[in-house]
This record gives sequence, structure tokens and C-alpha cells, in this order.
Amino acid sequence: MGVTFYANNGKTLDMNHPAKQLLDRMTMCWWGLIGIPSKVSKEDALLIARSLKNYVKLQTITLKDKTGYILWKSMGYEQEDLESIKYWRKAYRFFRDSGGIKKRE
Repeated sequence: MGVTFYANNGKTLDMNHPAKQLLDRMTMCWWGLIGIPSKVSKEDALLIARSLKNYVKLQTITLKDKTGYILWKSMGYEQEDLESIKYWRKAYRFFRDSGGIKKRE
């Protein structure tokens, strides 16, 4: 089971349950604090986008570096494959350009 995020700019982002769990961890439980997938302000959406941008950047750097996996493992994460990194880049752009998230329709 997944969740659909509705941006103020009219776009949507579908996220499956494992991805949502990872996003919960990456944003240090902000979901409960800022109410995702309920209404989220533009400023909070930009904070989420910044977290995703950093995640994508580090995942890309360590993608071909076998020693980078040790970093991810020590932080409790896994090294993502290229397709997953592309998805997280798409999610980053969605939150960056969203103008905030609307309450579920």
C-alpha cells in the first residue's frame, strides 16, 4: 500500500510503503510533526526537498564506490541502485517545486 502526495502546483507523487518508511527515517519523523500526507507548507516542503537532495547526492557519489556502502550501513541505510536514485531525484524535484502539499483529495 502506498500514498499519493498532492502538490499545490497540481502535480502528484505516488510513493510505495517502503519508500515512505525510508522518507520517514530520512526526515527524522517530520511526518508526524508536519502532517504529511496532510497539508504541508511551502517552507516545510523545501526542507524535505533539501533532505532528499542530500540523500541523492550522497547515494550518487557512493554508487560505484564499494567503500561508500560502509558509510550507509553504519547509518542504517542501504546503497540504492541507479533506478532507486532516479526515483528519489524525482521525489526531490516534486517537493522542491510543489509550493507545499495539499491535504488528500
